[in-house]
Amino acid sequence: MPDDASFISRPSPPLAADHNPPSPSPPLAPDHARENSGHPPRSSTPETNPTPPRPPQSGWHAFRTGASLTARYPQLLLLSWAVNLLAALLLAALPAITLATGPGNRPVMRDMADGLDTWLWIETLMSPQAAMQLSGTAPDAGLSIGLGTVFLWTLLAALILPVLAWLAGAFLQGGILTAYRDAPLPFRWRRFLWGSWHWWAPFLLLGALQGFAALLFLLPLVAGALFAFAAGTAALGWILLALAAAVNLLGLALFEWTRILAVAGDTRDVFRALGRAARLLVRRPRPILLLYFLTLAAAALLHAVYRLGLLPILPLDAWLLVLLVAQTFLAARIFLRLLRLAGLSTLTAAPNPRSAESPFQEAP
Repeated sequence: MPDDASFISRPSPPLAADHNPPSPSPPLAPDHARENSGHPPRSSTPETNPTPPRPPQSGWHAFRTGASLTARYPQLLLLSWAVNLLAALLLAALPAITLATGPGNRPVMRDMADGLDTWLWIETLMSPQAAMQLSGTAPDAGLSIGLGTVFLWTLLAALILPVLAWLAGAFLQGGILTAYRDAPLPFRWRRFLWGSWHWWAPFLLLGALQGFAALLFLLPLVAGALFAFAAGTAALGWILLALAAAVNLLGLALFEWTRILAVAGDTRDVFRALGRAARLLVRRPRPILLLYFLTLAAAALLHAVYRLGLLPILPLDAWLLVLLVAQTFLAARIFLRLLRLAGLSTLTAAPNPRSAESPFQEAP
């Protein structure tokens, strides 16, 4: 049996005595015959390969694109704001509860605190004599925990809560950068949580390495500046402070750029991503540093407006208004930080005019 394609019209073989040239080729088969023969149907319109939009190549374009990308995913802004607010509330709640429910709520303690040094007042509260007077018994027979123990627990919690906030921040960074890498796809919580968990351990390691580098490079410069100011050599102190600020900016750019390249390259090897970030930062520092300059300048302007323009005129008795302004300021700071990360993510896709690859991508 002939197959379906044999039903397509074709010329008959010429007779032996016929010396005429063969008949012309038959017309193309209709679409249904081509489908039956296994060939794809012809399209009525020619296929086109749309050219993707040109990613930003400069720091200013990255700043603008990062702002639009941050506004495109408000879930990331709200989540980061909620985590920061929760960490701040937990850190402030412990001493507030201790003072509100303990001896700090007594009128005599308020009178003592008025005009006295804070540490002198705390030392008085932690003394056994204060515990005896407040409990009406001997120090060892009254309050079983004691005021000193309460303050020690508060101090311990104040040391632990920043670590917990750092763990939460490292967890969110992977999901945030994954969402920016997948742009302009819609935001998906499942994809966000996968990215957060996938890069949590590498980003914790990178954060610990960043802290060690800060102690190794920044601490000597800041300590030298303080000693210079104490010795009366203000010029040397300002030079060391400027050098410390430059080192801090370069370190921030290096480690944030490392996180961006780790997610963009889909690698959990932070040391390889750190080496690539250092090389690319040396080869093309202008767009990255310009992006940092713009975001940090915007943050400085925001701080000036808030602290110099709004705080002096806010009535402190209107606590709801003060809370609203403070949280708006916090959300604006988080927006600028997310803008910087989104701008760096867009720079990883910027095309090189001399090649089709990104200028921020290296051959493996």
